[in-house]
Amino acid sequence: MLLRALKMSFWVFYDHLGKLLVVNFFSACCVLVPLLYAFHFFEIGDVQKVIWISFPVFLITVIFIIPLVQVGLLWMIKEIIEKRDGSLKTYFVGIRIFGLRAVGLGLIYVVCSMALLISVWFYAIRLGGHLPLVGYGLSALAGWMGLLLSLSALLVLPALINKNVGIGGAIKMAVVLLLDNPLFIIGVAVHGVVLLLFCVVPPVFLFLSFAPLAALQGSAYEILSRKYAAFQAHVTETGGIDKSVTIDFGDEDDEYLCRGFRDLLFPWKE
Repeated sequence: MLLRALKMSFWVFYDHLGKLLVVNFFSACCVLVPLLYAFHFFEIGDVQKVIWISFPVFLITVIFIIPLVQVGLLWMIKEIIEKRDGSLKTYFVGIRIFGLRAVGLGLIYVVCSMALLISVWFYAIRLGGHLPLVGYGLSALAGWMGLLLSLSALLVLPALINKNVGIGGAIKMAVVLLLDNPLFIIGVAVHGVVLLLFCVVPPVFLFLSFAPLAALQGSAYEILSRKYAAFQAHVTETGGIDKSVTIDFGDEDDEYLCRGFRDLLFPWKE
């Protein structure tokens, strides 16, 4: 499944490179402008402005701006996968439809992430010396929960736009998919981290940051959707789902899955 998700994300981005570069540039600017403004006060060493300006601006960017641009991109990717085409207008439509819920998810994930990070430190340092078994045990538990939270973040926005559910429903769906497909999600996460590391260079970030990651997220969710659609088509007599069936992902009929390296080198040949 991972190879299919990677192949689909590559061809989705390749086939619609122009419009995705434009949207990525717009999204990157929306994120970079406030971050550079916040970083300015770190450079000059103004502690007061770092506390009262830089930190709030950073939180606003992470909680509000990034979820908004990413949900718009994911809505655009969904249209591209389903209709083999998409428009720039779709990006703003996605923000209008799902923006409020995306911001709510951003707030929840940031608050939970900060709470878990503090818990890892607090239980290990504060309790570890007096009650090592309890302290380090709780610290490890908080760390694993933080990892679970981070991995589920890959699927929570795709779940939101594909299922059109509320904030709680999107989180529940993301966690269920993660627990049922841990190796697949870890593989997607590793490639997502590689993409983000590649985007550290500012010129690359402007054009190849949010859009490639959205293509990977959207493709991963699409592959999972096809997997569960195949399971659902083979419901047993007792009402359960037969997970032993051979899954047909429709590779031969999907232009994002039926192409290979030869099509990249010689696109004019059949």
